[in-house]
Amino acid sequence: MKYTKQQRENGSWDMSHLLSKKAIYMFENTSDIEIYKIEHEDDSEPTYCARGVMAFDHLTLKEIEEMFETMYDEDFQVEYEPIAEEIFEKHKECVEVETGEWKEGEIKDFWKDRKGNLCIQYESGNWWNYKDIDSEIPTFWQGQTFRLFVDMDGTLAEFKPVDTLETLYEEGYFRSLKPQENVVEAVRSLCKEKNGIEVYILSSVLSDSPYALKEKNAWLDQYLPELDAEHRIFPACGQDKKDYIPGTPGNTDFLLDDYTKNLQLWEPPCVGIKLLNGINNTHGTWKGKKLDCNQRPDILAEQIQMQMEKAESRKIGKQTYQRGR
Repeated sequence: MKYTKQQRENGSWDMSHLLSKKAIYMFENTSDIEIYKIEHEDDSEPTYCARGVMAFDHLTLKEIEEMFETMYDEDFQVEYEPIAEEIFEKHKECVEVETGEWKEGEIKDFWKDRKGNLCIQYESGNWWNYKDIDSEIPTFWQGQTFRLFVDMDGTLAEFKPVDTLETLYEEGYFRSLKPQENVVEAVRSLCKEKNGIEVYILSSVLSDSPYALKEKNAWLDQYLPELDAEHRIFPACGQDKKDYIPGTPGNTDFLLDDYTKNLQLWEPPCVGIKLLNGINNTHGTWKGKKLDCNQRPDILAEQIQMQMEKAESRKIGKQTYQRGR
């Protein structure tokens, strides 16, 4: 076995970019700890061990994730449950003074967004953002749910050039595509985080291939099992992807794709983001939003969220109420 001490630089660990924001939060707020990566001779998944105020032995990244998420959730729930209840009562009182009726119901869940705002979801299914929560009347506005549709070939998976079209019809072609790990991990983190983003796969398939659909689903089962069958959409090649998404397409629907034609068909009213994968963008025809697949997963995920927040800030006016109006 090979042991490698993980370095900490500017508060971040070598492994931090592989973990969710919850796990990162626990790591960055823990001092006096040494972490080692253990690479095994049988080429199995690396494990990690820690010594110091926090100790664990031979845990995979997934196991570390689960451990830290449990710790984070417990600490956060204990600290913020009374705060969420107080904010809920203030909001309810303001609305009842303003309109006479509170329609959202009781608290269902609560969390903090990437800007530090408290978010509360109610029984109605709606969720609200709360800022300046220490003030007598916080600023609050209704949260916007966005949908992110993600392409597979050339986006989640590395594009594999072929000499002939027939190769695409061969058994094993799609199943053997290598994941673009930074993109896969970024999408996984967006699936896990409470962020108002619903993630879908939107990948074209060769409708006359006996293998393409089955192999794409098998690929997702291995690399992104977080996305169930209801969140996997496979239009026939050559079709406008926008025509296959549930509901009415709108400017809260984002497509992450490497192919300019798909993005051009997507806009408007939806919003396209082109993934630069090292072999596309040779003509520079796409003038819209772009992301580079070589960025760290946490940076990719953050940039996707930032694009959505820009759209939200243009659409939603923050609401404030005063008692006794």
